[in-house]
Amino acid sequence: MRIKYILINIIICFCFCNISSSSDFSHITIKLINKITGKNYIYTGKLKENFKHKNLEITVNKCIKNREFAAFIIINEKIKKRILFKAWILSKNTSISQFLHPIYSIKLINCE
Repeated sequence: MRIKYILINIIICFCFCNISSSSDFSHITIKLINKITGKNYIYTGKLKENFKHKNLEITVNKCIKNREFAAFIIINEKIKKRILFKAWILSKNTSISQFLHPIYSIKLINCE
């Protein structure tokens, strides 16, 4: 409950503060980390472009910047055809907005 309150406050802060909208950013860089092997996979592409990694499909719909970058990310599992994650991810405060998966972790690197 406390985490939801913090996330709502962050989103409201992004909405009402002086921010750059997603129209200013056309490219995004994310890092996908395999927790088991320790390998890092860096993907760079356009907004609303699908990044495919094994059985995951990652789509970044929006990216904004205030003091740090934030991106609205949707992660689908291709085999079971279900949504694993659909929320905002922050570039610096990763503990607030985490993608919980037994194998993979995701980090927002940059919006350009």
